[in-house]
Amino acid sequence: MGRHLELLGFHVEKRPRSGRDVQPAASSNALFVMTWNPPNWDISPEEYESRVLATARGDTVREPWSTGSRKSGIAVGDEVVLFRQGDYRGIIASGHATSAISLAGGHNQVGVAWGTWVHLADRLPIEILSEFPPRFKTPVRASGEKLSSEQAASVRQHWADWLDQPTELSGDEAGVLVAGNSVIPEGARARVEVNRYERSRRAREACLARHGFACRVCGLRFEERYGEIGRGFIHVHHITPLSQVADDPGYKLNPIEDLVPVCPNCHAMLHSSGSKTLTVQELRNRIRQAPEALSSEHEPG
Repeated sequence: MGRHLELLGFHVEKRPRSGRDVQPAASSNALFVMTWNPPNWDISPEEYESRVLATARGDTVREPWSTGSRKSGIAVGDEVVLFRQGDYRGIIASGHATSAISLAGGHNQVGVAWGTWVHLADRLPIEILSEFPPRFKTPVRASGEKLSSEQAASVRQHWADWLDQPTELSGDEAGVLVAGNSVIPEGARARVEVNRYERSRRAREACLARHGFACRVCGLRFEERYGEIGRGFIHVHHITPLSQVADDPGYKLNPIEDLVPVCPNCHAMLHSSGSKTLTVQELRNRIRQAPEALSSEHEPG
C-alpha cells in the first residue's frame, strides 16, 4: 500500500441496547478488502488491545481508512474486512462502510465502522484463507479491492465460522457463543458440545472486555510478569460446572456473569478435585492457608 495508509484517528461508539450495530441499508452486497501494512503505519499494543476489547464489549470502532488507488465504488453499508500485511498475515477485523470514498490529505479514504477486531493470534491466517474455493488471492496488493460475489460469500462464511471456533488462548473453557451483549441458548446435550462453544473467540473476548486480564484467584497479570509476550494471555473459567448444564437444553450462559479470567495454574487447580469443581473463593482460601501449611510441614523436626 505504501505510505498512504494513514489512520486519522478513531473513536469508539456504544452500540444500541440490542448489542448489534445498526447499519444503513446497503446499496449492494459488495465486500471490500482493506489492508494494513504495519511497517508503513503501526498501531501501539495498547491501542490494538483497546480495539479488540471495545468490539468484544459490543461497541463499534469508527475511523477513516485508506482505499489505496480506489476512488469510487464503495457505498454506505458495503461490507469490509481488514487484511494485515507482513508478519501475521490474515484477516483481523470486519465491519461496514459508513461513507462513500472521499479525498482527504491527498489520500482516498472511506469511513469504516469495525464491529469485530481480534488479537493477532486469533486472526484468520492467509494459510487458511488460501485454501478456500475460490482461492483467496495472494498477496493482497492494495486496499479497496472488491471481491467477486462468490469469493465474498466464501470469505463471509469462513470468517464467521472462524470466530466461533476454539482459540489457543482460551484454555479448556472460555465461554459460549455470543452476539454483541446478548446471550444465546446452546441446547447442548453433551459436555463436548458445551466445551466447543466455551472456547469460542467471541465469548472469550466478551468476558475479558468486562473483567480484564488479571487472574481472579491469584491476581497474576501475565504482561506484568513476562512483559510484551504476556499481553492478552489468560485462561477463562466457567463458574458453573459444565456437568450441571450440559444436559439442559434451555441453558443460557452469559459470558459476563458466568465466565472469569484465571491463570493456567489456578485453572488446573479449580478442576483438580475430580468431579467437584472448586469455586474461585475456595481456591483463594487454599492459597491463603498454603504458606502456613508449608511452613509447619518443613520445620526441622
